Amino acid sequence: MVFTGIEIDPQKLKSKDEALSILKENGWDYQARMMIANEYNALYGNELIWHNPLCYTDYTGVHIIPVQEGFLCVPYDVVHEDDHELLPDA
Repeated sequence: MVFTGIEIDPQKLKSKDEALSILKENGWDYQARMMIANEYNALYGNELIWHNPLCYTDYTGVHIIPVQEGFLCVPYDVVHEDDHELLPDA
């Protein structure tokens, strides 16, 4: 699979459940998201996660995380000065 111009082995990506577990166990914030991004960056030289601010929904923005099953869309609606984006606790 090619993603953002990079050949990706989907089996090396986190599963949806693994990604959600990492977010849940590490605070549901930007730093938790970066744990996944840093691992992807070490494998592919790119964090592979899209950060999209929104202005036409109930959320402030979303993080789109590639996972083995496809793409995981994780919305956020709070941005904190120190913790950055706070993801909703699912």
